[in-house]
Amino acid sequence: MSIFWRFVAFEAIGWAVAAVVLYGAVRFELASVSLALVLFFLWVGKDFVLFPLTKRAYEHGPTHGASEVIGSEVRVDTTLDPDGYVVAGNERWRARLAAGVDAPMHAGDAARVCQLDGITLVVEPITESIEDAAGES
Repeated sequence: MSIFWRFVAFEAIGWAVAAVVLYGAVRFELASVSLALVLFFLWVGKDFVLFPLTKRAYEHGPTHGASEVIGSEVRVDTTLDPDGYVVAGNERWRARLAAGVDAPMHAGDAARVCQLDGITLVVEPITESIEDAAGES
């Protein structure tokens, strides 16, 4: 299913709720039919206007469950000194430097997840990248 249709499917729930509320307002003579239609189309229109800003939330990408993230390579998002954030796939995780890592890591640095502590990733710097190891073979 395309990003646009995932967006429409999710937003349709809100549109249905708005339609029911507006129907009730017309039924109990709290609003005219024309006002209810204008409000409904403004509500739906607002979602389409905001779609470019929310599009990324509907994109599929690699995701990481707790068991899958251990051992994976992540990118440092904010300075880890010793706490900060990393990006694993398309997810941002809270992270902490592993015990024994003295120097802070900076945004853009590569790290490897060595453990999961609750919902915080414990990471260490990658001393040798996969590309370097392949080049030496």
